[in-house]
Amino acid sequence: MLPLIELEYQRGASERQLRRQLDLATARATVDREYADCLLGDPVIAVAEQGCTPRQYTQLRRIQAETVQEFARQALALFWPASLDTDRAEAGEEDVAQARVSSAAS
Repeated sequence: MLPLIELEYQRGASERQLRRQLDLATARATVDREYADCLLGDPVIAVAEQGCTPRQYTQLRRIQAETVQEFARQALALFWPASLDTDRAEAGEEDVAQARVSSAAS
């Protein structure tokens, strides 16, 4: 049972690290146009130094944004789902995060 608890802790730490990398990448992109262009072209560069799990990599590749603000919205929807609980309750939708990413990609 202990290895399972350890695995859960490591996965949580990995998600926290990913969120931190996304925070840093978004902040840098707001002041560095060249980096912003690279980030919007390939969102995986946000985690280039730390790496990520295969699932996170796949999710990052789904981000298709034309602006840093849209990148931030999509990243929020994918990697901070708990912060969307209020939106879910107000909208009465089953999966607001997925709806946001889908509508942003269209």
